[in-house]
Amino acid sequence: MLASTMTRLIAVSVLGSTASGGGSAASSLAAVRLGDLHVTRGDIAEIAPGRLLVDGPKMRATLAFMTDAEAALRFTYLGPTRSTAPLASGEIRRQLGLKLRAANTCNVVFVMWRLEPKNEVVVSVKSNPGSTLHAQCGNRGYTNMKARWKAPAPPVRPGVPHVLSARLSGEGLVASIDGQPVWRGVVDARAFAVDGPVGVRTDNVRIELELAGGPRGAAVADPGRGSDEP
Repeated sequence: MLASTMTRLIAVSVLGSTASGGGSAASSLAAVRLGDLHVTRGDIAEIAPGRLLVDGPKMRATLAFMTDAEAALRFTYLGPTRSTAPLASGEIRRQLGLKLRAANTCNVVFVMWRLEPKNEVVVSVKSNPGSTLHAQCGNRGYTNMKARWKAPAPPVRPGVPHVLSARLSGEGLVASIDGQPVWRGVVDARAFAVDGPVGVRTDNVRIELELAGGPRGAAVADPGRGSDEP
């Protein structure tokens, strides 16, 4: 069951892009187990090998090893969490998404599928040179990237699976939903000042998820539970 599910996930093309948006490529990604993750905020349960459950209002995690800046998140939305927690800015949002080049909580590229209050995919760079802990950077340093091209995100309904995937190639980033691109653009050069693994983030959503990343590279030190943005 898991093998066939992950085969379908990996079969979804993660489309690459040059900075000009003119090139493309497809990549195969490998399934990730709970033991492959550094969970830095909230909790994740493994309900089957590689099949994870998030039931709390906030979850942040990154891979325990380096990969290329590409990942895919297959998820089934189960509904809102029983309690709701605001973002560090105070805003209430229901969202899930991928982290790319996640050096730490202060320096990371986010590809977020915002479900509420507005259904859309947003790419942002959080850059705080010299800072590594939330206590140092807080919610400062966010810049939303402007897409060169974008398409509407489909509605998300409980029980219906989707795949959110993203690939950062050069300065070009492409985000796709269910194999169809929804965001193409160039990310800020500040995103390349540091490097880090891929990861996943959720806010106020209950989901079952399967995460896939590229070939395993060098190990990454565990930043520690509670080190990430609340």
